[in-house]
Amino acid sequence: MITNSSQALPKTFWWHNLTQFGGAMNDNIFKLLMVYALIAWKGEASSAGILASVGLVFALPFLLIVPIAGNFADKFSKRKLIVILKLVELVVMGFGIAALSLQSPAMLYVTMFLMSAQSAFFGPCKYGILPEQVDSEQLSKANGSLQLFTFLAIICGTVLAPELSLLSEGNFSLAACVCLVIAGLGFLASWQIAPTPAHPSRQLSLNGFGSVFRTSLEIRKDGFLTLAVLALAVFSLAAAFIQLNVLDYGEQHLGLTPEAATRLFLLTAIGIGVGSTTAGWLSGRGIEFGIVPVGALLMSLSLATLGLMAEGNIWLSAISMAVLGFAAGLFIVPLQAFIQYRSPEDRVGAIQATNSFMSWLGILLASGLIYLNGAVLGGSAQNGFLLLACLILGLAVFSLWVLPDFFIKFIVMLITHACYRFQVRGLHNLPANGPGLLVCNHVSLMDAVLVMSSQQRRIRMLMSREQYEGYGRLTRKVIDLAQVILIHSQDNPKKLLQSLKTARQALDDGYLVCIFAEGSLTRTGMMRPFKQGFERIVKGTDYPIIPVYIGGAWGSVSSFYQGMPKIRLSEDFRYPVSVHYGEPLPTRSSAFEVQQAVSELSVESFELVKERRKSLGHELVASVRRNWNKLASADTTGREMKFGELLIASLLLRDRLRAQTDPSERSLGILLPTGTAATLANLATTLDRRISVNLNYTAPAASVASAQAQCEIRTVLTSRKFLERLSELPLGDNLLYLEDLLAELSGPAKLLAFVKARFWPARMLIAGISPVQPDEVATILFSSGSTAEPKGVMLSHHNLLSNIESFRSVVTPKREDVMLATLPFFHSFGYTVTLWFPLLSGITTACHSNPLEGETIGQLAEKYRASILLTTPSFLLAYVRKIKPEQLQHLRYTFTGAEKLQPRVAQMFEKRFGVQPLEGYGATELSPVCALSLPNVTVDNLEETGNREGRLGRVLPGMAMKIVHPESKATLGPGEEGLIYVKGPNVMLGYLNKEALTASVLQDGWYDTGDIGLMDVDGFFAITGRLSRFSKLGGEMISHGAVEEALQGAFGLSSDALVVVAIEDARKGEKLCVFHTEAALSEDSIREQLKALDIPNLWKPNPKDWQYLEALPLLGTGKLDYRELKALAAR
Repeated sequence: MITNSSQALPKTFWWHNLTQFGGAMNDNIFKLLMVYALIAWKGEASSAGILASVGLVFALPFLLIVPIAGNFADKFSKRKLIVILKLVELVVMGFGIAALSLQSPAMLYVTMFLMSAQSAFFGPCKYGILPEQVDSEQLSKANGSLQLFTFLAIICGTVLAPELSLLSEGNFSLAACVCLVIAGLGFLASWQIAPTPAHPSRQLSLNGFGSVFRTSLEIRKDGFLTLAVLALAVFSLAAAFIQLNVLDYGEQHLGLTPEAATRLFLLTAIGIGVGSTTAGWLSGRGIEFGIVPVGALLMSLSLATLGLMAEGNIWLSAISMAVLGFAAGLFIVPLQAFIQYRSPEDRVGAIQATNSFMSWLGILLASGLIYLNGAVLGGSAQNGFLLLACLILGLAVFSLWVLPDFFIKFIVMLITHACYRFQVRGLHNLPANGPGLLVCNHVSLMDAVLVMSSQQRRIRMLMSREQYEGYGRLTRKVIDLAQVILIHSQDNPKKLLQSLKTARQALDDGYLVCIFAEGSLTRTGMMRPFKQGFERIVKGTDYPIIPVYIGGAWGSVSSFYQGMPKIRLSEDFRYPVSVHYGEPLPTRSSAFEVQQAVSELSVESFELVKERRKSLGHELVASVRRNWNKLASADTTGREMKFGELLIASLLLRDRLRAQTDPSERSLGILLPTGTAATLANLATTLDRRISVNLNYTAPAASVASAQAQCEIRTVLTSRKFLERLSELPLGDNLLYLEDLLAELSGPAKLLAFVKARFWPARMLIAGISPVQPDEVATILFSSGSTAEPKGVMLSHHNLLSNIESFRSVVTPKREDVMLATLPFFHSFGYTVTLWFPLLSGITTACHSNPLEGETIGQLAEKYRASILLTTPSFLLAYVRKIKPEQLQHLRYTFTGAEKLQPRVAQMFEKRFGVQPLEGYGATELSPVCALSLPNVTVDNLEETGNREGRLGRVLPGMAMKIVHPESKATLGPGEEGLIYVKGPNVMLGYLNKEALTASVLQDGWYDTGDIGLMDVDGFFAITGRLSRFSKLGGEMISHGAVEEALQGAFGLSSDALVVVAIEDARKGEKLCVFHTEAALSEDSIREQLKALDIPNLWKPNPKDWQYLEALPLLGTGKLDYRELKALAAR
């Protein structure tokens, strides 16, 4: 897994690392000074014998003492032992300086023996203390760092030894004084290591070989632990052989002096340090076994290169030595970490001692091989490297045989990370070891690979048997290595139960198990209902359930977004995907609760995009350049503009606005009907990095004035022709007319605008020195004001773009699609979905300014072959009456919102035009679309339900919805009524200049919609009322909506003919009032009907509080004007 634990390693570990760094450096400096001294005293002809004898003396104490040392490390405090051993090192270095000064070979060999003995006691403490200093999930990271510092010490020691020899001009005792200083500093560092516990009850055995034998028998019971110990022993043999053989290799094959040949090994040490760090990084929170065979193969390849290259090729030798070291680092870190992790806590020291004993046996054999190859057989150092290459190749083949699944998983991980722009979040929520059930959404054929590649632990995947059998024989062989658990929804009960039992057994064995609870790939982009099978897998256990969300994969060629899915990494190259792990859930969590948790993770997925989010203007420029000559916008005034023309005109208008307005004006008012002119005005404002405020020209004058005051609007962009059609509005004196601004444009200005639109970088086209920030306000839209004074809703670039992406992911626009736009741009649905969505999706928009003029809209739809219609149910009824069926023959989607869609209206529309109107749900504060119904589809013999009668659909990807108790705010279960809360990147920044109100509706990222509703177990939801449309009568909460439905049914009236509101009442606190459009209703007839109606008396408004109106008052958006109704009721 190419992700590391974010938690820093503790200070005590770093002091320990510094302590061992000094010891390792001293070992290398003194050993090389000893070799140089002995060769200087005895002559170069004796070099092979000297190298072998030094290696033997250095290895012997490890064989004799390490077994005992392990027992000491298990019984006594490892920290105390380290401090004592660093003091011993000081004494030994002093003795070694004396030996060099006296030029006594015997004393030098004694010093080497004592040094090795000190290191033998230190070894079990060095590695055994790690589990006491760091968490198990940090073991790979700690080992990687420890190995890095160890080989940095080797590097420093290898570099310093020849330099000290040269600087001291052969005075080796003077050069060795540096070792005394290093030992002293190491002693001081050891005191900073945090105390570790002792185990006084543990028996101390001085029978070292007996202890090693007993521990070896213990290790044999664990096959993987045995193999790890043996592999490290072979590695130690190879490392010792290379370190000694490189001196002769440099001298014989490259013509180097011993000092220069020593520097060659320096490259290997550097490589080991880099390889160890890389191994720790690749392993992350765990142990990545897949890199062990990779390391072994690279080692054998490097050794073979050294053994076969021509004489004198220093550069190739240097590269091979560096690669050899890098491969060695990859090889040892996972094995060393595994031994520490796998060892029982009270046996770490003994097992480390046995590991060291086996490793030093390998080192001893290396000395024997060096002597055998050079002194006995007369073979060259080059032959020695070839011999070793064969040995390591055998080890590589063996590791591939033992760890095939780890190796395949590692290669797949590398390919996945190379082919995708991959991000992983929440890894700390995964257990570092032990069982856990991963429950994941399912959007593409690559999902299992993405999950496996996102972390390092072995995962047993539940896989569709049908999908498995559809792959070729070779692919199935590879899949078999992953030990997948085959399952199919059509299996008979016995077979299905067996698959679930196998999954349970895998959990019992300590594996992670992953299940795609939807049962199959989503066909629409919406999350399918989670099946309950996983509940049975964990029933009766305490195994955690970890929700997982795969983000971004919907839209790739491996999903149903583009038709039948296929695996083609070339087409998905660098496609952005993410995997998110949520907090573990209790074992008893239901499928509904887990699906809710996965849905909340989808919000995190969309928030990840925010890091690289561009602005609306930037995305507009990119879309225009992809669709330069395609028709972008047309309206019933006869104006048509291609994408390129639209951008050029927007830039020209932007420049004119700059010339005639104060740069300090951040907000610009726009008062224009839906059409190409309004589109230009909004684009120019956005490209000028200003805030567009589309004013509601159907609102009362006071509301328009309030919006201007709240936004501090000084300039309003409008049209003379349009103003003539409006009643007097308080727009101020600074009016800019679109006709004037676009008149008399010079040729050079148009040419420059063309060059900018076609060629300039998008960032340079947008005003401002710094790039637009994702949370920068893009527009201020005013809420409909149906129940209270309109509020200014601040929406950012990120809000709007996220909402467009969510909408686009399920609507899947085609290039030939045409949006029929009739909603005004001051309407949030109109602004986001009919203005920006088509422009950024590269589809044409056909606009008309009056949504009630059905005949004109029908002609427009026929002319441009409209395929997507977004409107309100009120306007839909007008289209049924006035538009001919053939005019909407190309219609694919009809979405309605803002008010309830009556079944009668939906049936009439579908019968006339052959397209089912589908409801959506949203709010200005949600940018605005939150949920959507979709057509029911059947793809690849699987039907996916996209809509349900009486429900508003399901929440869009990237958003989450929950139902909470209105008072306690506790999350409610399926079917329970409560407040609807929504979370997602589409949630507004806040209300303009209303911090307290913002704080009251935004809580921890959740937006309180104020709507009362319920959610089914499969995610479909309904609105049953609005909190502001509830009254407390007789101690009970009465829903106005529920009363309306009962009265409409009893009196045979539609929703646009009868409505209920509440006003204050001096006696009861509140009372219900009814407005209706049925002139024939009298007070007496109402009373008689109410008597016969079987509903609670509290639901029956007093007949005296019923009022007749010719038509119920509507806002410009088509919503009922409840404020006006309440005012009428109060008179």
